[in-house]
Amino acid sequence: SKFYENELRKERLLQQQISQKLEQIRSLKEDIIRSGELESTSNYIARRFGVRAGLPGFLGKKLCPNLHIIPLDFARYTEASRAVRAVLSQYAVIPSENEADLNDQPGQAEDSRRIAMVAASLDEAYLDLTLHLAERQSWPEERRTFWPRPATGAKMLVCSAHSFAASLLSRCSCNRNKKSRSTVSPGLSNDSDTLKSSEADRTTVTTTGSIHTLDAGQQNVQLKKPVDLELAVCDQCGYLLRSGRRVFGTSAWEAVREIRFRVFCATRLTCSAGIGPNTLIAKIASDWSKPMGQFEVPRSREAVNEFMVQMPVRKVSLYFCLPLCLPL
Repeated sequence: SKFYENELRKERLLQQQISQKLEQIRSLKEDIIRSGELESTSNYIARRFGVRAGLPGFLGKKLCPNLHIIPLDFARYTEASRAVRAVLSQYAVIPSENEADLNDQPGQAEDSRRIAMVAASLDEAYLDLTLHLAERQSWPEERRTFWPRPATGAKMLVCSAHSFAASLLSRCSCNRNKKSRSTVSPGLSNDSDTLKSSEADRTTVTTTGSIHTLDAGQQNVQLKKPVDLELAVCDQCGYLLRSGRRVFGTSAWEAVREIRFRVFCATRLTCSAGIGPNTLIAKIASDWSKPMGQFEVPRSREAVNEFMVQMPVRKVSLYFCLPLCLPL
């Protein structure tokens, strides 16, 4: 019948289309398939060219022709995340007197009873430092002293050039890594990264809480944003610029500096941190001094309101948006 013949014709056309698609798929190269992937993340130099997470790879190449697309390696990310959490967990241990209260709560794992930390993702975590800071006040200086190395007897993670000014001028003479760690050609386009030279032979760099003066030969390097010289790293080799031991204080600010220093020694990864009265304020504060910085919002209503009022609406939740937008 005509109906049966039409059905057979449809079936042949369908099988022909399927065969053509299979042939096309088998003829594709690996590079062509990978070019359709989206960017997972990008470093800060690539972001200056407009490369952002979620951007297709071919668009990233158009925005930045020197862009290097690196395949994902979740096994390596997970290993680094575990090393970071091992450091963080040491600052969120609940004392034994509080553990007695938590032992009465059934269904909780041992680690959750002892650690006041929440891991939001592989590269983000929230810590409650209240108990740690109370205990830290009685710590001797030896317990707050660390050397720039991953373990006792290991090699120091210090740039061989030993020159802060040379690294700022991208003239590092170290031989640890001849290739730049950035994925695109470096360029100082942001105002915060502008370097100025003068005829003076002294370099003054302002850091949080102190002024540091360094010899810089015949050039003077001035940074518009604060730089923590104890945690600064070389742009070329990725190692610390200063050698010697680090002695940290007992305040929350010093405790966070110590955490960032120990995370770098364990993983060679820099990180940013935020200090605040709650997780939301701390999260927003961590974005305030990126990259490789930290910001603290004091524990007072006036300080929080002053900090939040200068935030764009998209950065805060509805809880903060309502009182901030009411005057408008």
